[in-house]
Amino acid sequence: MSGLRTAVGFLTILPAGRADWQPACAVIWFPVVGVGLAVIVGASAAGLIEWLPSLAATLVVALWVAITGALHLDGLADTADAAFAPVPRERRLEILSDVHHGTFAVVAIVLLLAIKIAALASLDAGDAAAAVGLAIVGGRAVLPLVMRVFPAARAGGMGAATRDGATTPAIVVGVALAAFAGLVTLGWSGLAIVGGLALAAVIAGWWLSLRFGGLNGDNYGAIVEVVEVTALVAATAIVSNGHTPGFPWGGWL
Repeated sequence: MSGLRTAVGFLTILPAGRADWQPACAVIWFPVVGVGLAVIVGASAAGLIEWLPSLAATLVVALWVAITGALHLDGLADTADAAFAPVPRERRLEILSDVHHGTFAVVAIVLLLAIKIAALASLDAGDAAAAVGLAIVGGRAVLPLVMRVFPAARAGGMGAATRDGATTPAIVVGVALAAFAGLVTLGWSGLAIVGGLALAAVIAGWWLSLRFGGLNGDNYGAIVEVVEVTALVAATAIVSNGHTPGFPWGGWL
């Protein structure tokens, strides 16, 4: 169970107890942690939208960022600064390691948070909980697949060490939990969204791999954010057009 504790300690600010740091062993647990986060943030979304509709979307996204320690947002920021810089690949890798954030990072974070807030603000309590749940689980469920498909940008580092855990069982667990989350939250439409999320993750991974010669930990975080916002936008579009009921009943029942 030390892999689970490592995953909880790495992906959240929740207390995980004492555990040996085993990034490779934690990968198979990433989607499981996503399910736990989905329950917490999704339930909060349902409650806040019911009681504080004018502030709920912003508060939900704030909780979302806080409970994950802004880990993936930081990866998005570093990735944006490096990926969009008009410099050679070697220089991009240097920028990727720089803890300071520039214009591309600020723009990427502002736009992403604005889209998340706008998407949630357009949904009622049940549909918001569904969209949040699918986004959070999907964002973490695709990571083993992306890690397996694309090489590491550098031989050493946390990204390369974590990638060792992207085994076939980890990919299967991720796909299974993502499919389950899609069906439970948005029915067959949710399952279709999951397929789109996997495609979005692979496209983002492919583009970033071209820019960096592979992927690192920051890139993984950026891909999580891309998948999450894609899920919210897709879920909002489907719900807004009346194609499926929201959580917890699902269109498949």
